[in-house]
Amino acid sequence: MVVVSVIIPTFNYANFICYAIESVLEQVHNVEVEIIVVDDGSTDDTKNVLKPFIASGKIKYFYQSNNGKASATSFAIEQCSG
Repeated sequence: MVVVSVIIPTFNYANFICYAIESVLEQVHNVEVEIIVVDDGSTDDTKNVLKPFIASGKIKYFYQSNNGKASATSFAIEQCSG
């Protein structure tokens, strides 16, 4: 089976991150998908709103100090298996 990796670098995106993840999950059919979220030092409620996705295994969540979107994206790519 094909594995598709979707990376989502995020910073203070708590109000919208769940919509982004749900959108990915609604669009993939007959494909194994891994969603990798790298939180680039958010100071809002991002981690808390992601807890259900983390607990269910629907996403792989990583936190890093704020280093910018490019850094978060690069780290996410390193975590991909698809």
